[in-house]
Amino acid sequence: AMRLTGDGLRNRFGDLRVMTVCLFVAVASYVVLAFTPGFWVSVLAFAGVGFGLAITFPCLFSLAGRIVPEARAAAMGYVAAVGGAPRIILPWVLGFLAAQYSLGVVFAACAGVAASALVIIILSFASAEAHAPATN
Repeated sequence: AMRLTGDGLRNRFGDLRVMTVCLFVAVASYVVLAFTPGFWVSVLAFAGVGFGLAITFPCLFSLAGRIVPEARAAAMGYVAAVGGAPRIILPWVLGFLAAQYSLGVVFAACAGVAASALVIIILSFASAEAHAPATN
């Protein structure tokens, strides 16, 4: 459902703006998950995480292909590798952290990673988009 809505948002506001807002929502939702034990608040926070992350990857692929037009295939492959490789080991790491500490620590770590991604994306893509040739 978010993909359908997300494409409209991307067309209206642009990939970088949509990704920035969505990652901010994901970070805030992870922070709520880290510190809230309530069931219904957690359900809403998980919905926020889903909303925040569902649109992020399509935007990232679109930006990568647009910013590196002479090597689109390589840019797409790089984004896929960097975005997909952690999925192999991440469940084990998060499970270990949850068993050793708590789920709150896991969600706080996820908030930190998402916040780092937000900063990196804003800095790198804003700079690259400012120097990219205009396309119409």
